[in-house]
Amino acid sequence: MNEIFFKQIDIIISEPDIMQAVFNLLAGILAKYPSNLIQNEHMIRIIEIGIQQLYENAQQRFVVMALSKLWSNLIYLRKGKQKDVENIQRILIEENVGAVLVYALMKGFIVTSRSNVEFYSDIIRALTAKYSKYLSGWIMDSFAKINNESEKQVAKENEVKTFTKKLIVTRGSRAANRVVQEFWYTATGMVDYGI
Repeated sequence: MNEIFFKQIDIIISEPDIMQAVFNLLAGILAKYPSNLIQNEHMIRIIEIGIQQLYENAQQRFVVMALSKLWSNLIYLRKGKQKDVENIQRILIEENVGAVLVYALMKGFIVTSRSNVEFYSDIIRALTAKYSKYLSGWIMDSFAKINNESEKQVAKENEVKTFTKKLIVTRGSRAANRVVQEFWYTATGMVDYGI
């Protein structure tokens, strides 16, 4: 793992096809043998790269698709041992990586294309299912930063509050997909002709 991933990191993050393959590989490891990856000394670096690419490659469909699998598998940790789950919870909550993740997620989400929204939605659903207690605050803080950095307001505070309330009610079920999609239309100013 260290030889493949970390010694070649510059090549990997400069080439979308390679990045997609690596993220799919990591997602597969997390799905079947999560301890092998979570107990790796470089796990935090994988998380950093995964966060960075949510925004930097928001238009690369296959990279976003692979990132969606990676993050969903990392958040759910279906085959993770108690120690693995606690380790990821510690990283996301105590080390505040969850807030950084959601900020990058929302930045990527508002600039991605309509066809990629479903992949961001999968990550948001996973976070809603596992970290709903923290998610509203993370989303509110993220949009406060995004609005501050942007030339125009991306989403009004009341729109973000409504979005988070609707999202939390779904508890990460499939109903969250529609909530996320509707908010994407609001944040991007696009029109949903399918309604």
